[in-house]
Amino acid sequence: MNLTAPFLNATFKGILVIVSLVLFLCNGQVFCQAKVGDQGSGKMVLKWYLSHVDHQDKMELYYKFTYYIKGNLVLRQELKNDSSLIEKNKSDDRYLTITKFTPTYLINLSKELVRYNSEADSNKIEEVALANYEPELFYKCAVAPPKITHLDTLGNQTITVAGQRCIIGKAHILNSDFEFAYTKSRLNVKSPLNLFVPNFPYQILWIKIPLDNNPQGIQTFVIESTSETIPENIKNSITW
Repeated sequence: MNLTAPFLNATFKGILVIVSLVLFLCNGQVFCQAKVGDQGSGKMVLKWYLSHVDHQDKMELYYKFTYYIKGNLVLRQELKNDSSLIEKNKSDDRYLTITKFTPTYLINLSKELVRYNSEADSNKIEEVALANYEPELFYKCAVAPPKITHLDTLGNQTITVAGQRCIIGKAHILNSDFEFAYTKSRLNVKSPLNLFVPNFPYQILWIKIPLDNNPQGIQTFVIESTSETIPENIKNSITW
């Protein structure tokens, strides 16, 4: 089944970002949580996949988040000309190539702020509240944590994610059931996926959840890799 045809384009892409934000953010249903603390130091690559409910093994990359983390600062920055962010759609024997827009920005979790280069003037730095910065999906939950009404970690099913043996758990959030995979191993950086399950003690490396308003769609968030190394030129950019 070709997921890049009408199923992906018409069903997912027009509504996916809005639906995901509505699904994962609090919408007024929050509980008190301490400020997010030290996130460790290193690099983490997180990928967002889409699949059909009947073909969940055929996942297609929708978006990518590369995070460089140092303490309470998180820099999102993708490599230039990253081929994984180029999408080709076939229609009427023609191919349309689309390069996804991937902004670079710096998050200060302690201040709950984001800094980024102004679109009008690349030499000007703009600052906005993290809660209001639309391109960021995961760390935004540090400001407005979702409400978990059910959590089940008693299963024994396991998968391997980013080289780590993970246990699959289940949770219920804002009227939706989803699965997540967590590892009890210590990692050098904290997973942003943990912000979807506030105060969970282990690292969450994988989340699978149905697409709201479309029972035929599945979205999966996966930590693809972690590294202790931050290139020096990037490390110098992680300052506030």
